[in-house]
Amino acid sequence: MTSTGSNWRKDQEDILKYRKQITENIRNIGLRGACNEQHLRKMLRRILGSESPYRVGYGEIVFEDQTSSSQLDVIIYDTRIASPLFKCGEIVVIPAEAARIAIEIKAVFAIRSDFNKKLEATKIDFLKLKRESGVSVLYFCITSDKYTLQEHIEYRDTLSKYGIDDFFVLRGRRKEFNEGELERFINAVESICI
Repeated sequence: MTSTGSNWRKDQEDILKYRKQITENIRNIGLRGACNEQHLRKMLRRILGSESPYRVGYGEIVFEDQTSSSQLDVIIYDTRIASPLFKCGEIVVIPAEAARIAIEIKAVFAIRSDFNKKLEATKIDFLKLKRESGVSVLYFCITSDKYTLQEHIEYRDTLSKYGIDDFFVLRGRRKEFNEGELERFINAVESICI
């Protein structure tokens, strides 16, 4: 499993092209998000490969105390450790010990206060995920929002207090944001799934 094998530049173009098609054809924000999430899960499955013990789904993680996380957009889990407790298509309920990566995917965030509110709402889950299962939490944003490179850096620098390990952004119109960003995301996933 290598980043060069993933052809991240083509994947990046595909994601941004697909996002544009979604935006032009779907008005409902929830459906737009579901399409972006499904597209990213499909890409991750291809990158991890069918021979890998790691699987990709979405759903929830169940902790030792039998409580569960909120819905997670992407869960990458290790089938050598445990099978899903429940599976229905792409939807999975995973025991915490098998979870390796939880990814939150957002299509839009425009202002810091809105971004912080979204993070505050999920903070407890992310911190519990890290504390009780050691899962890596990644935040992936596919956006056309206007904000500066400095704001991007500031967001990334404040994430650890929310239990998020890293933050990745693909922008449709601003190439300086995209250069290497998907490759960095793929490398982060691959480094955990070795």
